[in-house]
Amino acid sequence: MPLFPARDGQSLHVRILGRGQPVLMLHGLGMQGRDWLPFVLPYLRCYQFYMPDLRGAGNSAAARFNQADVFHNHMQDMEDLVSHFGLQDFHLVGYSLGATTSLHWYAHGDFSPVGRYLHIDQTPCIATSLTGHMACSVTVRNTSFRNCGSCWYCWTRLRITGD
Repeated sequence: MPLFPARDGQSLHVRILGRGQPVLMLHGLGMQGRDWLPFVLPYLRCYQFYMPDLRGAGNSAAARFNQADVFHNHMQDMEDLVSHFGLQDFHLVGYSLGATTSLHWYAHGDFSPVGRYLHIDQTPCIATSLTGHMACSVTVRNTSFRNCGSCWYCWTRLRITGD
């Protein structure tokens, strides 16, 4: 199984399978990269899947966290993976912990190499500095996903403004 170097000098594990459009799959808490296998195996001819074991999980369990914020640590690790393998315009899939890490990446990191994002978790609400409230708004490659209609903020906004 390939390793990639994290910026703190530790090595993290990643499974790479398939050919084609790259897809980075981020697992949830208590899981590891191999848990994606039943879902990706039918698509190996069209996509190349990168399934890392996040720091503290699976074959990366021995890698120590070096920051107080676990999401920032995971975000930096994924930026290091993207840089190491030269990924551009890739699909990103985040489930649970991986989804929260993805939103943290979107808000605080370099999300520009991500072409598409699939969020598998609760509503992708992120705080905005403009409203001071939580707002569902994620933009990837000029496509904006707004007003989920299920969180309190979006439901109220839809009801009041019709947006």
